[in-house]
Amino acid sequence: MSSDDIVKTLYSKEDIRTELGFTSYKFNKNMNMIIKLFKIDMKKFHDYKGQDKNNQYTFNGVAKELIKVLLKSVDYYPVDIASKGFKQNGKTKKEIIDNIDTSSYMMYIHQLMKSINEIQYKRLVSHIHMKDVYQNTKAWLSVGESINKKEQELYQYMSTLSLHKRIELQNEVVKSIDETIFQFMAKEHRNTQIKENNELEEYTNAIKEGKYPNKDYELNHLLYKKNEIPLDSLIKDVWDYDETGHIELDWLIADMLKRSQQADAYFIESLDKKNKLRKNIHKDSIKNISKLIDHELVKSNRKWDISSAYKRHQFWNNAKMNRDTPKYNALYYKNDTLNIENQSNIIKKIKTIEANLEDANKQPNYLNYFLQAKFDLERLESELMKYSINPTYINKINDDFIRYAIEDVHNAIIKIDRYISTDEVKLNYSNIQMVVRNEIMEQGSYFVTQKLNALSKVEGSDFHFGNFIVDPLVENFRRAIKNRRYGKKT
Repeated sequence: MSSDDIVKTLYSKEDIRTELGFTSYKFNKNMNMIIKLFKIDMKKFHDYKGQDKNNQYTFNGVAKELIKVLLKSVDYYPVDIASKGFKQNGKTKKEIIDNIDTSSYMMYIHQLMKSINEIQYKRLVSHIHMKDVYQNTKAWLSVGESINKKEQELYQYMSTLSLHKRIELQNEVVKSIDETIFQFMAKEHRNTQIKENNELEEYTNAIKEGKYPNKDYELNHLLYKKNEIPLDSLIKDVWDYDETGHIELDWLIADMLKRSQQADAYFIESLDKKNKLRKNIHKDSIKNISKLIDHELVKSNRKWDISSAYKRHQFWNNAKMNRDTPKYNALYYKNDTLNIENQSNIIKKIKTIEANLEDANKQPNYLNYFLQAKFDLERLESELMKYSINPTYINKINDDFIRYAIEDVHNAIIKIDRYISTDEVKLNYSNIQMVVRNEIMEQGSYFVTQKLNALSKVEGSDFHFGNFIVDPLVENFRRAIKNRRYGKKT
């Protein structure tokens, strides 16, 4: 049966059980579990023509595929809701929720995503893939695994070093983490300002009108990043997915299942071929697939060879979650340094630069050398961009090479700006045609405050750091269960 033909047929419980290969006992057990877990009203699935003999249920193709996802995944649910302790409200039930294991939770999510990718109606797969909760879940799984691998690489390499070299390497890693957090915070702050003030749009219009605005390396770089989106793309940015309001992927599937029998406004019978959800899935499928292709092109830096990328990926047709190992090792990050002020090298760095910036800029030739270096790097960045943006130069140099070069040069410009005083530039070089932005002065105090607040909370608690990517999500999962079970925030 072809993918689209799946939704042209109605299915019974027995049809679904046969497809899954479940025994009657296992099927009924799993069915009862998902009904309780996701509060599914099965009356909606009674035969709409009134043929309810033997408690007959009828599912359209969309409902059938969605319920199969939940039935295949519920065996991995990290809480045994059928246990005696969980059925009784009280201390035991709360302890069960609080002790949900990270590895079990990850196994459940992996099985859920695997089941989604095994859906036979491929338009439905692309529909789910375009939801923000699916992409969020996929992203943190991917990042968690990447960090896990890097952590293992770090420890493998450290095992070959002497003790004092291990300490030296650990200090370098911690310093790099601080530096990265600071740079990210400064970048987000600046991007927020640009968005609020419509700076990019005004800057782009000025260039088009030949007004030659003062060169702003950040706005130039944003124009370059914007150009990474494929031409005439339907996506607006690298995270342009459908907002759902869901934070749990299984509840997105359950919510779609509950709406799967809803009729189109022009039809009375809910299992008619004009079912509303199926109609929307079918109508939006080409748009969803186009967006998903473009997202994959952006991720792989392939904005020109669309045909090749399409053949290479085809992820909505056969995408699967692949793992090297069935084990799910928990990450951990432990920090037990007691002195908060000395804990962060970047805090010391920020305070040192702030305290000495003005005096350093007053020294003979100091500012000249830094401004010349900045000017040369900005010119280099502009030259490199033509190999990515200007059709005349495209494919002259490897795309990835250009991308790496532009990113490194751009980061070098940002670092140089730290050591240039904006006030001294305005005073001594009033006609200079470049933007100097000192992120230390703009973000330093905010970063220090945020960092010290975070460290104070760490030092003042007995919290044990596990997988710092997955653990917050597991905690949200625990909180959601409590809210649903006890009907109040906990």
